[in-house]
Parts: sequence; C-alpha cells; structure tokens
Amino acid sequence: METENVAQLIETSNAKWKPAKLEGIDFLPLHTDRAERKGTFLFRMQPGTCYTRHRHPGGEELLMLKGSLEMDGRKLKAGDFLYSPPGTAHELKSEKGCMFLVVWTDSIEIVVGGNFEEIEPNYD
Repeated sequence: METENVAQLIETSNAKWKPAKLEGIDFLPLHTDRAERKGTFLFRMQPGTCYTRHRHPGGEELLMLKGSLEMDGRKLKAGDFLYSPPGTAHELKSEKGCMFLVVWTDSIEIVVGGNFEEIEPNYD
C-alpha cells in the first residue's frame, strides 16, 4: 500500500504555545516523531529565564530567531546557528528574552541532584 505524501502547514502566529516544565519557557511542537524520539520545536524564553543544565544524548541543532541567549558563556543572537554533538551538556539563559528553533534526535537528560536524569520530551 502506498502512503500519500502530505505537506503539513502550521500557522505559528495562530498556534497555541504550551508551557514547558520550567517557568517562563513555552514551546510549540512543529514536527515530532515519538517512535523515533525526535522532533522540531519552537521555544520562547521570557526575560530573565533559565533552562537548567541538560544533556542531549542524540545531539541538538538550534537556530536563534529573536532576542539573545547565553549558553555556557557563548552569546547567541538572531541568525546564529549552533550544533551540539551527541552527549553535549549545557545551560541556557536569556536576560532579555528570545525565540529559537530546535531539532532534537533523542530524549533529554536534565540535571537533578547533581545527576543527569532522562526526561521524555513532550511531543504532543
């Protein structure tokens, strides 16, 4: 049986953002695959927010769209692209707020009590 290819359009200006588990951070799933544990998401961080130290076992691609973000001493601004290879750990902070596109290829591990604990991304 042949599967029909269908383009998917998400009107992000009208989409409902979801609150992340960390206060001041929202996300919008764009394309997700729970079985493959990967996804493409938009994230927004309010001014003064921090995404706690975490690791991406499968790597991460991040494209800054608006505002600025600090990642372990690196400053990213709109238009910057960052590739983090598998196993990379980092913390994200945004003093003035920002929006970025991120592609994950596996689950995320958050630092809890000094140890990394796996959390399943919300693919819905």
